[in-house]
Amino acid sequence: MSARVPITKRDKVDNRLALLGYGALVVDDSLPAEHQEMLERLRAGAALRIAEATKNDTRRPNIYFDFIDDGQFNAIATVLEDDYLILVTSGAVVSLPTLFRNLFSLPQFLPDVGDPSVETEVPPVSIGSASHHGSVVDAMPYPERLPNCSIRSSAAARFSQTAMNFLLLHELGHIRNGHLRYPLPGATGQLAEMEAVSQGEGEALARHTLENDADSHAVVHGVNETRRLTGPSRADDRTLDEAMYATSEASLYAYLLPIYALLRCFSRGTWTADTIWTSTHPPPAMRQYLLAPLVDAHLSRRNRPFVPREKIYEIAGDVIAQTERGLSALTGSRPDLAEFDRAAKLWPSYGRQLTEYWITAFPTLETLKLGGRLAPPDPWRDGDPELEH
Repeated sequence: MSARVPITKRDKVDNRLALLGYGALVVDDSLPAEHQEMLERLRAGAALRIAEATKNDTRRPNIYFDFIDDGQFNAIATVLEDDYLILVTSGAVVSLPTLFRNLFSLPQFLPDVGDPSVETEVPPVSIGSASHHGSVVDAMPYPERLPNCSIRSSAAARFSQTAMNFLLLHELGHIRNGHLRYPLPGATGQLAEMEAVSQGEGEALARHTLENDADSHAVVHGVNETRRLTGPSRADDRTLDEAMYATSEASLYAYLLPIYALLRCFSRGTWTADTIWTSTHPPPAMRQYLLAPLVDAHLSRRNRPFVPREKIYEIAGDVIAQTERGLSALTGSRPDLAEFDRAAKLWPSYGRQLTEYWITAFPTLETLKLGGRLAPPDPWRDGDPELEH
C-alpha cells in the first residue's frame, strides 16, 4: 500500500509546484536503493495513517503523500483539481533522524532509555548565544554522532517517526478541515510549513488560526496512537517499550519530546509581541507552548483520563528542559527559554484573537471540511470511540 503520486499525474504535479515557486517531486530512481526503500516505507506508513484517519469522512477524495526537493519549508499541503497532496521535503527526511541520533548519542539525554554508559560526551565547545535566530539543525555536529546502544538507536528512529507523523497529520488536518478551500488571500489551494511574510494582520490572523487548527488535528490523532502504544507488551521491541511506553506518563513524554524538538529545531528567526503578525505562521515557541493545552483539551473529553491534568504540564516542562540541555550540549549554545516565556505572556491576548476569528470562520469551514468535527468551539476532533467509554 503506497500513497505516492501516481506516475500519470507526476508531470502535472511538478508543473503545479513550479508555478508555486517550489521544487519538484523526488525521483526515486535517482537515489541509492536503500534510500528508495526508506521512502517507500514512509509512504506505506503514511497511506495507512491517512486511511485510518479518513475512514469515516463523508467525502474521501484522493490524498497522496510524497516527497519534494525544496529547502524553503518542511512540508506542504496543496490541492490540484480534485486531488490533495501532502509533500514532505527530502531535507526533513534526512534531518529528523540526524537530530535524534545526535541527541541519543549523548549519555545525559534520556538516561533511562537503554544503556547511556556506552555513549560519549560531546567534546567541549565554546558556549555561544542562543540558537533561536538560526536553524538548530544547521548547528548539529558533522559528521553526525551515532548512538552506540542499539536500544537508544531504536529510540532515535521511533522519535524521528513520531515527528514525521506529526508533520503528516498536521498537513492532513489542513486537508480534512477544509483549509485548502478556505478563501485566504494569495494562498488558494496551498499551505506550506514555512515562515513566509504575511500581507497584513488580517491575513496572518486567518493563517495562524488555521495552523492552530491543524496542530490540534495532529495532536488528537497522535495522542490516540500513543494511548494504543502504551503497555510493555504492545510492540515487538519489548525492551524499548518498557523504557518508553510502559506507563501513560512515559508514553506522553515520548510523544511530546519529538514534537517539541521538531518545532524548536526546524525554524529560524525570532519574534516579539510587535512582530507576531508579520509572519504567516505562529511563532514556533507559541506552537510549543500550546502542545500541553492541546493534549489537555483532548484528554479532558475522556471519562478515563490517560494522564492527570497537572501531570501533563509537568511532563511538558520536563520535555523542554531535557531537549534544551541536549541541544546545548550538541551546539554549544546556552539554553534560552525567552521566546517560550514570551509566548506564555502573550497567549491570553493572542489566543483570544484566534478564538474570535474562529467564530467567524467556522460556518465557512463547516461547509468545506471533509468529515469529522472541527476544532474550537467544539474542540479536538476525531475522538477514539473505544476510549470514550
